[in-house]
This record gives sequence, structure tokens and C-alpha cells, in this order.
Amino acid sequence: MRRSSPKAMKLHALMVKNNCSTLPDGIILSSREILELPGQTLSMQQLSNHLSGKPHLFQREEDVMVRQVHGDASYPMAAWRAIVGNNI
Repeated sequence: MRRSSPKAMKLHALMVKNNCSTLPDGIILSSREILELPGQTLSMQQLSNHLSGKPHLFQREEDVMVRQVHGDASYPMAAWRAIVGNNI
């Protein structure tokens, strides 16, 4: 069993609570949507490091297209789900 930091475990629990998980009815969220979850306290850099550095907790999905805050352009952004199961 792998051990993860309390911040990574808190992020995992927050994502599961918000139905962003590998369960059949789970949803996929972009990094920006995860960053904006209520109770999420990590910076974008910390968030990205935890999501990409903990493959036993987080599963990357296909990129989603995200609209820029100002303008009509869109760009790809990583999308994620929390892994739920016995191996956590």
C-alpha cells in the first residue's frame, strides 16, 4: 500500500465527495474545475503536481477543451478522476 501526503489524501477525498471518481456515475473534471472546488486550498502548481505524481490516487482522462476567460479561444486542459477501490 502506498502512502500519500495529507494534502494529496484531502484532495482525493474532496474529489470523491464531489463525485469526481472512477465510479460508474463519476464525472470528469478539468484541472481548473478541480482548482475551483469548495474547500480546495492548493495552488495550480501544487494541484498539478499531486494529480500527475500520484497515479495510485488520480487517473488522467482525455484532455477537455476549456474556454479562455477573456476571448473566444479554447485550449486543451488535463481532465482527472479520483481512483476509488481497494488499492488506495
